[in-house]
Amino acid sequence: MKNQKITDMEKAGNVKGLIAALRDNDEFVRIDAAEALGKTRRAETVEPLIHAIEDRDRDPGLANAAHDALKNIKDPRAVDRLLAALRNKHWMVREAAFTALGKIGDRRAAKSLLAILLNGDQSMRDHDESMRYEAGWALKQIHAVELVTPLIAALKNVQRNVRWGAAMALGGTGDSNAVGPLIDVLADPHTVVRFSAATSLGELGDSRAVKPLIDLLKDEADIVRRACANALGDIGDVQAVAPLIAALERETDQVTRNAINNALKKLGK
Repeated sequence: MKNQKITDMEKAGNVKGLIAALRDNDEFVRIDAAEALGKTRRAETVEPLIHAIEDRDRDPGLANAAHDALKNIKDPRAVDRLLAALRNKHWMVREAAFTALGKIGDRRAAKSLLAILLNGDQSMRDHDESMRYEAGWALKQIHAVELVTPLIAALKNVQRNVRWGAAMALGGTGDSNAVGPLIDVLADPHTVVRFSAATSLGELGDSRAVKPLIDLLKDEADIVRRACANALGDIGDVQAVAPLIAALERETDQVTRNAINNALKKLGK
């Protein structure tokens, strides 16, 4: 049960009191305070929550609660603070900041996220791949149509994780100019890139992708076959019905079979 003191502050909107409670002597009070701060989604909670995460070795319970709370920030005034947090040495801080920026959806963050996707961070080489992935995910949520051209160019980058993130981000742009380049990426040698391209093509909903997605229903990777089935269901073109039925007959992976069945239901079968 939540501490009554925290409940009262939460009801009163006492953000300063909740921030102060992060330093309470009682561990459960500290955790309740972090959870309550996450519900406020306010910009002024960013730094206190980051500090709580940074103290993870001493207080892991609070750090985990603060991590979840930070991901829920939706105040546009927090964008600059969250962008700064992307360079934090603690992976939990960075992950939460990427998530929050995606949820806020403010395009002021787009260029900074693109820079991380394309260039990574030399000071954090050990986390380079995860940072690029998170940047691609956040860009997808922001729907940064103004970045379509550099994202399309990034599909030809020599680094797999750049192509992966770019393919992911393009699905959120809603721009049909990305369809052709994403179709080309369906032939990428890396599974995660093909998966992201297929998923984004489904999100863009363009019938030009139907035939290439049908061909990829025979991909060696089940997550790619699954993404293609989902995409074909989302696009809604009935020419996919017969190939999906054939794919269902030969499919051995149950999760992929479920995806195919769901796609067929969307297509009225």
